[in-house]
Amino acid sequence: MLSKGPLISADIQKELIEYHGHTRDSARKYIQRTKEKGIIKEYIRISNEGFIYYIDNFHDGKTLLNYSLRCFKDNNCRIYSIIDILKEANILTYKEIGRLLNIHNNTFLNNIIENLKLVGFICKDNYVISSYDQLETLIYIYNNKMLKNIVNCYSTGCEAFKHFSD
Repeated sequence: MLSKGPLISADIQKELIEYHGHTRDSARKYIQRTKEKGIIKEYIRISNEGFIYYIDNFHDGKTLLNYSLRCFKDNNCRIYSIIDILKEANILTYKEIGRLLNIHNNTFLNNIIENLKLVGFICKDNYVISSYDQLETLIYIYNNKMLKNIVNCYSTGCEAFKHFSD
Protein backbone atom coordinates (compact mmCIF):
# COMPACT_ATOMS: atom_id res chain seq x y z
CA MET A 1 0.00 0.00 0.00
CA LEU A 2 2.71 2.50 1.00
CA SER A 3 5.05 1.17 -1.66
CA LYS A 4 3.31 3.56 -4.09
CA GLY A 5 4.07 6.56 -1.90
CA PRO A 6 3.23 8.19 1.42
CA LEU A 7 -0.43 8.16 2.47
CA ILE A 8 -2.72 9.85 4.99
CA SER A 9 -3.94 7.52 7.73
CA ALA A 10 -7.56 8.03 6.58
CA ASP A 11 -6.64 6.63 3.13
CA ILE A 12 -4.75 3.70 4.65
CA GLN A 13 -7.76 2.89 6.85
CA LYS A 14 -10.10 3.12 3.88
CA GLU A 15 -7.98 0.68 1.87
CA LEU A 16 -7.66 -1.75 4.80
CA ILE A 17 -11.43 -1.73 5.28
CA GLU A 18 -12.36 -2.04 1.59
CA TYR A 19 -9.75 -4.51 0.38
CA HIS A 20 -8.51 -6.39 3.43
CA GLY A 21 -11.67 -6.93 5.49
CA HIS A 22 -10.71 -4.80 8.50
CA THR A 23 -13.17 -2.88 10.63
CA ARG A 24 -12.47 0.79 11.30
CA ASP A 25 -11.08 0.01 14.77
CA SER A 26 -8.94 -2.89 13.60
CA ALA A 27 -7.56 -0.78 10.74
CA ARG A 28 -6.51 1.94 13.22
CA LYS A 29 -4.92 -0.68 15.48
CA TYR A 30 -3.12 -2.23 12.49
CA ILE A 31 -1.64 1.17 11.57
CA GLN A 32 -0.64 1.76 15.20
CA ARG A 33 1.06 -1.63 15.54
CA THR A 34 2.85 -1.25 12.21
CA LYS A 35 4.15 2.14 13.38
CA GLU A 36 5.24 0.72 16.76
CA LYS A 37 7.19 -2.03 14.99
CA GLY A 38 9.01 0.66 12.98
CA ILE A 39 7.74 -0.56 9.61
CA ILE A 40 6.12 2.80 8.87
CA LYS A 41 6.73 6.28 10.32
CA GLU A 42 4.61 9.35 10.98
CA TYR A 43 5.60 12.47 9.11
CA ILE A 44 3.18 15.33 9.66
CA ARG A 45 -0.42 15.77 10.82
CA ILE A 46 -2.98 16.84 8.24
CA SER A 47 -5.85 18.29 10.31
CA ASN A 48 -8.68 15.76 10.78
CA GLU A 49 -7.31 13.37 8.18
CA GLY A 50 -4.61 12.14 10.57
CA PHE A 51 -0.91 11.72 9.98
CA ILE A 52 0.95 11.12 6.77
CA TYR A 53 2.72 7.77 7.01
CA TYR A 54 5.74 6.72 4.99
CA ILE A 55 8.36 3.99 4.78
CA ASP A 56 11.74 5.15 6.07
CA ASN A 57 14.62 4.87 3.54
CA PHE A 58 12.06 4.21 0.79
CA HIS A 59 10.33 7.58 0.39
CA ASP A 60 12.65 10.54 -0.05
CA GLY A 61 12.20 13.99 1.47
CA LYS A 62 11.06 15.59 -1.77
CA THR A 63 8.26 13.02 -2.18
CA LEU A 64 7.13 13.61 1.41
CA LEU A 65 7.26 17.37 0.97
CA ASN A 66 5.25 17.38 -2.27
CA TYR A 67 2.67 14.98 -0.87
CA SER A 68 2.36 17.04 2.34
CA LEU A 69 1.82 20.29 0.44
CA ARG A 70 -0.78 18.64 -1.78
CA CYS A 71 -2.58 17.27 1.31
CA PHE A 72 -2.50 20.67 3.02
CA LYS A 73 -4.07 22.22 -0.07
CA ASP A 74 -6.61 19.44 -0.72
CA ASN A 75 -7.80 19.44 2.90
CA ASN A 76 -7.96 23.23 3.22
CA CYS A 77 -5.56 23.19 6.16
CA ARG A 78 -4.95 26.54 7.79
CA ILE A 79 -1.21 26.09 7.44
CA TYR A 80 -1.57 26.15 3.64
CA SER A 81 -2.70 29.80 3.76
CA ILE A 82 0.52 30.61 5.64
CA ILE A 83 2.57 28.70 3.06
CA ASP A 84 0.90 30.72 0.28
CA ILE A 85 1.68 33.98 2.08
CA LEU A 86 5.29 32.89 2.67
CA LYS A 87 5.70 32.10 -1.02
CA GLU A 88 4.88 35.76 -1.76
CA ALA A 89 6.24 37.61 1.28
CA ASN A 90 9.23 35.31 2.01
CA ILE A 91 9.11 36.21 5.73
CA LEU A 92 6.60 36.32 8.61
CA THR A 93 6.99 36.64 12.35
CA TYR A 94 5.55 34.02 14.68
CA LYS A 95 3.23 36.72 16.02
CA GLU A 96 1.89 37.48 12.52
CA ILE A 97 1.26 33.78 11.91
CA GLY A 98 -0.64 33.62 15.20
CA ARG A 99 -2.76 36.61 14.18
CA LEU A 100 -3.40 35.33 10.65
CA LEU A 101 -4.55 31.95 11.95
CA ASN A 102 -6.31 33.46 14.98
CA ILE A 103 -4.22 31.33 17.33
CA HIS A 104 -4.14 32.27 20.99
CA ASN A 105 -2.53 29.06 22.21
CA ASN A 106 1.29 28.92 22.14
CA THR A 107 1.27 25.13 21.99
CA PHE A 108 -0.83 25.17 18.82
CA LEU A 109 1.34 27.92 17.31
CA ASN A 110 4.46 25.87 18.11
CA ASN A 111 2.88 22.90 16.28
CA ILE A 112 2.31 25.11 13.23
CA ILE A 113 5.93 26.32 13.38
CA GLU A 114 7.21 22.73 13.67
CA ASN A 115 5.09 21.74 10.64
CA LEU A 116 6.50 24.68 8.67
CA LYS A 117 10.00 23.43 9.51
CA LEU A 118 9.07 19.95 8.31
CA VAL A 119 7.96 21.27 4.92
CA GLY A 120 11.16 23.22 4.36
CA PHE A 121 10.78 26.68 5.89
CA ILE A 122 13.48 28.15 8.10
CA CYS A 123 12.38 29.20 11.58
CA LYS A 124 14.88 31.42 13.37
CA ASP A 125 14.66 34.22 15.93
CA ASN A 126 10.82 34.33 15.85
CA TYR A 127 10.76 34.55 12.04
CA VAL A 128 9.66 32.03 9.42
CA ILE A 129 11.65 32.48 6.23
CA SER A 130 11.34 30.79 2.87
CA SER A 131 15.07 30.26 2.19
CA TYR A 132 18.48 30.54 3.87
CA ASP A 133 19.83 32.51 0.90
CA GLN A 134 17.69 35.46 1.94
CA LEU A 135 17.82 35.03 5.72
CA GLU A 136 19.83 38.05 6.91
CA THR A 137 18.57 40.34 4.14
CA LEU A 138 14.91 39.57 4.83
CA ILE A 139 15.25 40.08 8.59
CA TYR A 140 17.05 43.40 7.96
CA ILE A 141 14.41 44.59 5.47
CA TYR A 142 11.57 43.47 7.73
CA ASN A 143 13.00 45.28 10.76
CA ASN A 144 13.60 48.46 8.72
CA LYS A 145 10.01 48.44 7.43
CA MET A 146 8.72 48.05 10.98
CA LEU A 147 10.96 50.90 12.16
CA LYS A 148 9.83 53.15 9.28
CA ASN A 149 6.18 52.38 10.10
CA ILE A 150 6.74 53.29 13.74
CA VAL A 151 8.57 56.54 12.85
CA ASN A 152 5.89 57.42 10.27
CA CYS A 153 3.13 56.70 12.74
CA TYR A 154 4.82 58.84 15.42
CA SER A 155 5.54 61.75 13.07
CA THR A 156 1.98 61.81 11.69
CA GLY A 157 0.40 61.75 15.14
CA CYS A 158 -0.88 58.18 15.11
CA GLU A 159 -3.27 57.36 17.98
CA ALA A 160 -0.83 54.83 19.40
CA PHE A 161 1.72 57.60 20.11
CA LYS A 162 -0.62 60.35 21.42
CA HIS A 163 0.38 59.74 25.04
CA PHE A 164 4.11 60.19 24.22
CA SER A 165 3.69 63.71 22.89
CA ASP A 166 2.30 65.13 26.15
